[in-house]
Parts: sequence; structure tokens; C-alpha cells
Amino acid sequence: MVFTELANSEVSKRVLKDAGLLGNEDFLLGIEAYYRYLIKINETLNLTRITSPEDFWIKNILDTLLIATEVPEFVGSDLERYIRVVDMGCGGGIPLIPLALAYPYCEFVGFESRQKKAFFLQDVIEILELKNCQVFAMRSGEASIKPEFRGSFDIVTARAVAKIEKLVPETAKFLSSKGRMVFYKTPSQLDEEMDSATKAAKGVRLEIRRSAIVELPYEFGLRQFATLKPISRKRRK
Repeated sequence: MVFTELANSEVSKRVLKDAGLLGNEDFLLGIEAYYRYLIKINETLNLTRITSPEDFWIKNILDTLLIATEVPEFVGSDLERYIRVVDMGCGGGIPLIPLALAYPYCEFVGFESRQKKAFFLQDVIEILELKNCQVFAMRSGEASIKPEFRGSFDIVTARAVAKIEKLVPETAKFLSSKGRMVFYKTPSQLDEEMDSATKAAKGVRLEIRRSAIVELPYEFGLRQFATLKPISRKRRK
């Protein structure tokens, strides 16, 4: 199994360990099944340009799992760590599907406005028997005002969807009282976006913080997270 071999590299082991997944064969089997179905459907539906197993593992799977350092609640195996996560514009399923496979005791919801891609993800969820994951074919702005979604998520995330200033007003309504947004970005993107993102965050009473920079293996790029959470009472004073 190709992903079992890729998971045995030292850098993969470090990421998997931080994500609480070292030695988790069920996770690797799920990723294998997801990848094979994705590549099959990608022949007729443009889901991804990352098609080689090695690139897919590094750019999509390891990159997705880096979020565990920003959301330590993921790493555990009991209901005390249960959280609800919503992923905006999940496209071909990154980061939604790997996270749902990795953390079966958490609940994941994805919104994808393009119906064909949403239907693909619904098929993936059925094939992988993911009981903790749902995908809806609708825009985030439309979904955020629905009573069943408004104010009900602990984590809002997105990768390669839009600038933070656009994401914030569309997704703030999803947050629970102590929820936070964790967006996948690169250092250069955040250099460009921070001023407008900070202004947008303040507009909905959130503060923004940049994570440490992480280098992906084999010079595949740099990852940095932007985390937005409610402004503390001390800061408000």
C-alpha cells in the first residue's frame, strides 16, 4: 500500500505523531481508498491537479494534518475532545476528508457551492462510511444564516478558498461563543492579507494571530495558519 510506505519516512512520522495518528492503519487505509476514488473521478471532473501519490501525500495529507498544532483538541480518543468543525469550499475534499478520517470522534460539515463536487464528496463519505461527516451543496453565506448551522461550530476552516477579509464576514455566524477560525495560508499570503484581515476581524469582534511557519517536506512550500478568535475581555478594556 503506497501510503503506508510514504508514512514511514521520518518527516511523515513527525507530522503523524503530532496529529495523534502514528501507527494508525485505519487512517492510511481510508486515505488510500479516498485517493483511488478521487483519481478515478478526476478523469472526468476537475477535482485536483495533484495526482501523483507522493505529491498528494505531502501537499494534501501532511499539509492538512499540520492543523493539529493549532487545534490540539483534535488529538485524543475520547468524547471529552469532541468538537464540531465546518470547512468552507471543500472542493475535492481537502482538508475535510482527511480530517474526518483522522478524528472520527469529531463532527465535520463541509459546504461546496459547485454541485458536482458536492455530490462527489457525498459519494466519498458513503464509500468510506464516514459517520461523522456531511457535505451540503450550498454557499457558506447561505448556510450561515440557517438555524441548524448558525453559532454551532467550534472550528471554522478553509484552504485555498478566498482572502481572510472575505471569509470572515461570511463565516463568523458559524462560530459558537468560544469558537475560532483556523485558515490555511502561506507566509506570503498573510504578509499581503494581514492589514485587511485584522480590520475585518475587528468588525466582528475577533482578534487574529499568525502561527509559527512550518516547512513542508522536500521544499514543497511553507505553511502558516491564521487563527481568529473572540477578543478577550482584558483586550477589550
